[in-house]
Amino acid sequence: MCDLQPVGSWREFLFTFLTGIWAYGNIFYSGPVEPDEVHADRFAGFRMKLAKGFTLIELLVVIAIIALLLAIVMPALREAKKQARKIICRSNLHQWGLSHLSYAGDNDNKLLVTIKRSTSNTTMGRHPGEIWLDSRGGAADRPQDQISFELIGPYMPGFDMEDLKLGGIWKCPSNNSDTSDETYTRIQQDKYFRTEYSYFARRDRWLATDFVSRPGDIADRNLRSTNIIMADFILYWNGIVLYNHGEEGPSTHDKGYHLWSTDGIPKISGVNRLYGDGHVKWKDRNEFDLPQMELGQYPNTLEPFVRGEAMGVGTFY
Repeated sequence: MCDLQPVGSWREFLFTFLTGIWAYGNIFYSGPVEPDEVHADRFAGFRMKLAKGFTLIELLVVIAIIALLLAIVMPALREAKKQARKIICRSNLHQWGLSHLSYAGDNDNKLLVTIKRSTSNTTMGRHPGEIWLDSRGGAADRPQDQISFELIGPYMPGFDMEDLKLGGIWKCPSNNSDTSDETYTRIQQDKYFRTEYSYFARRDRWLATDFVSRPGDIADRNLRSTNIIMADFILYWNGIVLYNHGEEGPSTHDKGYHLWSTDGIPKISGVNRLYGDGHVKWKDRNEFDLPQMELGQYPNTLEPFVRGEAMGVGTFY
């Protein structure tokens, strides 16, 4: 049985560790073979050096090298993680598209309609980032074919009705916020909740008062490769922009109700968008008019935008 002895000090540990590396390197050494006496002398000198300890200069050099390596590696790791989250998000949107097609296939090829909380209120537009809890709750004057968890939920698992947490394809991997408190409040008060992806569909069923800056972008009864069905959630709310993918992380709800984490010029890095033929395309930060997004200059905005309520709420895509 191997008798493991405790290491007496950090110097002994370091000596054992470096000796192992030195011995391992000799296995692959292909140069001229030195006499054993030379090896022994070098080894003894190496051990004596360790016994005396490292000088301050040597320790600082080692620390500087480690810091340099971390400075090189960490940005690359962060970028790799960011790219991985974008790919997972893209896959989520693709799965959402398949779920909508499955629903339409079971319902006379009809897609669900983007939420409008009230058809009688002309200042109320569409809310692509929201979903009704069921097909009958909410405003009494709303049609029952608007998107709801009751209708679309069976086609896309991931939203837990017990703890009210988004998961699976309902959750953008770049958005790590916990919105369960707000979800509970909205369901209790208004029978709807907010998702992390926006849904744009059945433009042919929208009213003339439902402002959208680019009507041709929105899918109607027929899906086309130029129509946008879904995208990462981007909400404009009275001068604040909320989004999933940001240069410094997501800008979204804190755990409380209507508490925002960031404002000012949006630091959004981009958005994934799902098209009618099923492909997903990334819209990069430099393709947005960021000052216009902050100021909410609609209906004059050239940014793709759907108005939600009066002039203070809307959805970019």
